[in-house]
Amino acid sequence: MSAKPPCKQLSSLLGCPPSYTSLLHTHDTCLLVANGQWLGDLITTAKLPTTFPTHPTISEAEVSAFLSDKQFPFPGWLLLQVRSIPIPSNTSCVCSPARVSTSTACMSLSEVLGHVNTCNLRNLWREMARKLVSQKGEVILPGTGDWIEELLSLVTRIYGDQVTIVTAEDISLTVNTKDKVISHIPNLVPLHCVLVSSQSVSFISSYQPHSVASLLQFSPALLGDSLVKSLFLLHQMLEIFHSFHNLGVTLGDTVSLHKFKIDHTFHILYDHTLSLPSPPSSPPSLTASLPPPSCPLSTPLATATLLWSRGELSNLQYLLLLNHLAGRRFGQPNNHPVVPWVCDFTSNEGGHRDLSRSKFRLNKGDQALDMTYETGQHHVTDVLSEITYYTYKSRVTDKAVLCRYVRPAWVPAEYPASMARMMSWSPDEAIPEFYTDPDIFTSTHSDLPDLSLPSWVETPAEFCSWHLGRLEGEVVSSQLHTWIDLTFGYKLSGSAAVRSKNVCLAISDSHTDLRGHGVVQLFSVPHPVRGQVGGRDVPAGREEGGEADSVEDESDEGEEEWSVCNTNGEASGEEQKVFLPADFNPLAELTELESLNTFRTKSGSVPPISAPPPPPIPPTSKPLVVDMQVLGCLVVELFLPRKMVTQGPTCPLQQRYEAATRVLVSLPPCVKTLATMLLVPDTKFPLTASDRYPAVSGTGLPLPSPQQLLSPLMSPVPFPACFPSLLHTLSRCRDLQSQVTMLSTTHPAQMEETVTPVSEFCVLLVARSLTPLLPTLSPDCLELVVPLVTSLLQSPHTAVLSSWLLLDKVSSTLGPDRTKSAFLDPVTSLYINGSPTAKHAKLYHRSFLMTLLVRFKLKVFLENFTNYLVEAVGGYKDLEWDTGRQGLDQSIRSDKRDEVGDSVASQAGDILVVGEKGQVECEAFSEGEVFAFDSLDEQ
Repeated sequence: MSAKPPCKQLSSLLGCPPSYTSLLHTHDTCLLVANGQWLGDLITTAKLPTTFPTHPTISEAEVSAFLSDKQFPFPGWLLLQVRSIPIPSNTSCVCSPARVSTSTACMSLSEVLGHVNTCNLRNLWREMARKLVSQKGEVILPGTGDWIEELLSLVTRIYGDQVTIVTAEDISLTVNTKDKVISHIPNLVPLHCVLVSSQSVSFISSYQPHSVASLLQFSPALLGDSLVKSLFLLHQMLEIFHSFHNLGVTLGDTVSLHKFKIDHTFHILYDHTLSLPSPPSSPPSLTASLPPPSCPLSTPLATATLLWSRGELSNLQYLLLLNHLAGRRFGQPNNHPVVPWVCDFTSNEGGHRDLSRSKFRLNKGDQALDMTYETGQHHVTDVLSEITYYTYKSRVTDKAVLCRYVRPAWVPAEYPASMARMMSWSPDEAIPEFYTDPDIFTSTHSDLPDLSLPSWVETPAEFCSWHLGRLEGEVVSSQLHTWIDLTFGYKLSGSAAVRSKNVCLAISDSHTDLRGHGVVQLFSVPHPVRGQVGGRDVPAGREEGGEADSVEDESDEGEEEWSVCNTNGEASGEEQKVFLPADFNPLAELTELESLNTFRTKSGSVPPISAPPPPPIPPTSKPLVVDMQVLGCLVVELFLPRKMVTQGPTCPLQQRYEAATRVLVSLPPCVKTLATMLLVPDTKFPLTASDRYPAVSGTGLPLPSPQQLLSPLMSPVPFPACFPSLLHTLSRCRDLQSQVTMLSTTHPAQMEETVTPVSEFCVLLVARSLTPLLPTLSPDCLELVVPLVTSLLQSPHTAVLSSWLLLDKVSSTLGPDRTKSAFLDPVTSLYINGSPTAKHAKLYHRSFLMTLLVRFKLKVFLENFTNYLVEAVGGYKDLEWDTGRQGLDQSIRSDKRDEVGDSVASQAGDILVVGEKGQVECEAFSEGEVFAFDSLDEQ
């Protein structure tokens, strides 16, 4: 009996409609839209609610469309990530004891030297012991236990003992409490609960839309030209590795940049995938060593390009692989795979499309694109827009979704009626479904007819077969490389993009916001032409004036008489001339081969080399060594994203390692030593679990570890001294804010009066932690503080307090120009959109206006704030004095501005307390306490 797909299994377990779930990029993880109070009841009662609430005004089709965009912008609803693991039939497993490592981050020099000496001595003894025991190796006799209990024990060790475990059925669980810890590993994606059923174990956590991989792929301008932001991301990764190793837990070879989730403040949360408890060892079967079936999307790019150029891989398969590497996925309207339009459907054999020009250029014309470039510095807005996607699939898309994304009013006549009209109307490229899916041509709407097909085909299936034949034809194959250059290649940037009128807005705007989609350039060199390398035949020569000779030599067909010349250049026989066709180039095959190898080398892909047979599996494994090898690959992928962009998200470690070692010379000097130490490119040892680094390195240090790489005395990376303090502040702020957001959704009534005090405590935390560091920070390190302060200025709960406490201190360090670009918009929005409460009256006080005048300078102040001051003086803005007057009077009488809220922060350390039944207890700040720093008696 085949298992249900993950989404159907989750829908059946929770009792939710299938449209409320959507499969993510991994086979076992789903995206779930859930009501906040439903999740609150699930966590509070530790029981699965009997009913799953649905949205009262949004149809299921619209919910499915929102899930395709990975969003659901409605208050009271959450996007949750659910990973389901099937329970094996044999529930016995091996119990792995925890091993705690020693931290060297806070050691003195003498302590570090003693630690290094101890580690080196221990490693040398172990190495000698392995050599003496030869083949026997270390013998470990692990214990066995229940699979579910061991898995839940691992959850407790990593996420703490506050994770709610819910049983969907009458299942008795006994969780091992000896490994329980009070606090969880920091900087992890929050895990809300674990749902155990008779068939699977589901982990429900918060959905994080952006990762470090998407940052490097779609928003590289956010990192800027400095390496400090990249170093800060690397420092956080090392801290995460260090936290896991402290508990004796390794991360494995599947760690990639996609698992490190990031927000606009450059703070990272790790999306941990629990390693399943291993079953007891059993005799190996004959099929255990067989490789898994090959997947076209997992084929290395070098191999795929070679197969495609030889004609052994179809055009459609190759294009889908390029789309996959560019981050395009099926089911995402704003990031769907694209393929070219190849004909205009005017005739069965003709009507070929010019693939050397983009579809946008063919539709708009060169003159319109030139005008667009003069005004906006771009030619093309998008390769495939969301509106175009839904128009393509209008026959099979719900009307409510079409009215939301395409046109507000349902007018069937406004949608293209035929494929010819669709092709001529669309400025974007086509989708693969036009070549593979006959169902999208048949309408499910009574008032919208089927999409009209050309007259020479009778059925949609016949059209798809004919259309696919045109895509795979010789005419398209000979020109497809030019379309690849426009869509994924070197014609997306630089002078080549300008000449081709192909400058894309998503690349040229240098946006600094986090995005999950966009145009990605995979190659920086021209793509090779598809041809039969080594398959060309030399055309037969034609002899001059010899019709009679050709008749006489008819018996010797296939042989040719070539003239033989002596050393003086005279022909030994009758001189003959061989005439070759005008279009024959004897160097074409060599040129194509050279172009192919150049492309495969410069595109960052590894040429396919037949690997030697793997060595026998050793009796013991070294997972810590694998973690360090993975960390070395992460360093290269983080600092050289353009050279590693062709490495897919599911590339095996061996392929990542080979690609990383080939580009080590291009790394910045600050991390080249680290990557070389981790990857050991000179050794080129095969990546197996038994590989070990030298017991003592050339510099006298022990085996590399996260603790060693974070130590200021042993790390080869010059991390700024402010990174630990900044990371601690970001981690605490994000933890508090995520708790407030979650509790506000799951317990809205209890949190109504608590959100603002807790949010303001984050401002006090930032002020106390970062204000003393600001004068010592370099300009590059200050750029790490700006996003945090900006987010506090934009939040309605913290805008006023952060303006008072942080704006002056940070602006004095940044300077007027950077202050204007970073803080002018959020500060002016306080006067435009801020609610007229007693707290907002502080924005019009003389001391704060003087701060604005000094930090933004007089000209900017007069241009942006004068109108608001005139409106306030004229009584245009009225204040709500009912609840805030008394607090305002208290703050006016206070004159302790220099204390910066120390007394308040000391009393609010435990401001957020969640009771055993999910009830929230909070001490509210009074108005006078919040503004105790303000001194207004000088009037």
